Amino acid sequence: MMNDLLVQSEHSYEERLGFWKGGKVSAFGYGGGVIPRLSEVAAKSPASKEFHTPRIQPPAGYHYTTDLLRQLCDVWERHGSGLVAIHGQSGDIMFQGCMSENVQKAFDEFNHIGFDLGGGPAQRTSMSCVGHARRGMSCYDEVGANRSIINEVLDKMRRPALPYKFRFKFSGCGNAVSTRSIARISP
Repeated sequence: MMNDLLVQSEHSYEERLGFWKGGKVSAFGYGGGVIPRLSEVAAKSPASKEFHTPRIQPPAGYHYTTDLLRQLCDVWERHGSGLVAIHGQSGDIMFQGCMSENVQKAFDEFNHIGFDLGGGPAQRTSMSCVGHARRGMSCYDEVGANRSIINEVLDKMRRPALPYKFRFKFSGCGNAVSTRSIARISP
């Protein structure tokens, strides 16, 4: 899959065009959480004709054990390409490169070990800094606040009941380093 992805990427570079189109791919009962990618040049790169990206909600404060990270990687080794981006721009764990028939299987296994889909069509993945677990400047329990809010609005996150691109961010101090929650206003 990854070799064919590189073939398509090289073709895109040479042609100066993108060859991905969207579609509808999701887990049962969810309105979002999976970025669908279908290749328009599948004949050139058949192994990556589908390269969907399930986005998984990270734990509050980004606290993981090595065992939990191994479990996540094992799921993705069984059902995806093995390519993982942790806490990129969206804050989600991005499991990149999955065929349509494996999206539900992967989600079921992620859900079994305690994870949920992130970033839906309206409500985006919430973020909280590591806060009081590692920082002396923490002013409150950001991790607890994040978990409490998410538990309260989880159903609204999956079905577009909240405004477009609505997101909760919990920073424990005025620096807002890991959540980038302070709005930037252009002069």
